[in-house]
Amino acid sequence: MTSTRTTRKSDAVTPAEVQQITEDLQRYDAELEQAEARITLRGKSLAEAQKEQTAWPIYYALRRAELSIMSKRMDARVSAIRGRLHRWYKENDALNSSERQLDKYVDSHDEFLTAVELQLYVDEVYKKYNEILEYGFDKRGFALRDFTQARIHEIHNEIL
Repeated sequence: MTSTRTTRKSDAVTPAEVQQITEDLQRYDAELEQAEARITLRGKSLAEAQKEQTAWPIYYALRRAELSIMSKRMDARVSAIRGRLHRWYKENDALNSSERQLDKYVDSHDEFLTAVELQLYVDEVYKKYNEILEYGFDKRGFALRDFTQARIHEIHNEIL
């Protein structure tokens, strides 16, 4: 058997898929650049900030869910590629290499490395979206609540 047979399986990541996934992730990354302007409260009225607070977290949560699904799919692909390559090396091993040595062969295979690199990229963008939601919009929501309560207390303290 030749090494090219291992790259023609259905779990292999094709160059077109690598390019498509990379372009998709770059779009997700570009959207994150706008998050800072969407999180900030400066220069916005309380009403405008309240409206945004209901819309943007949902938008980013949906994007995070899409990235989570993409990450799980990449994890499955990486595992499938690892298993297939391991089996191929084991079946074609004339030296009776140890399992550890076979793992090293798999870990250094270009196809496996490409898939792992894509998985890491997906996970990185997912974590960025997660941080924006947990530490950006959640904190923004608390700040809006505090501003709103302060305004309400100001109204109640006015002398008639």
